[in-house]
Parts: sequence; structure tokens; C-alpha cells
Amino acid sequence: MADLDTPDYALPDIDGHSFTLFPDGPDRLAALIELIDSARTSIKLLY
Repeated sequence: MADLDTPDYALPDIDGHSFTLFPDGPDRLAALIELIDSARTSIKLLY
């Protein structure tokens, strides 16, 4: 699998939701753990 670079363009916000690309596994895992740790009651994820 080829490594993906962060795009040179910003990802759009849609209906009040923002999106971030995490192309590497370690970055993705760290972001997921941070999201879980900072959740107040629950989180909903879409993959």
C-alpha cells in the first residue's frame, strides 16, 4: 500500500462537521484515542 501525503487542499466542513485526513496508522490511532478521551457522553464514528 502506498503512503498517502496530506493533501495540499483543505477538506470542506459539511453541515457543521469538520474532517481531517490521517493517512498514517499511528496518527489515526492517536487521534481516535484523543477523541474517545475527550468525549463527554458518547461518540459516533463513520468510516
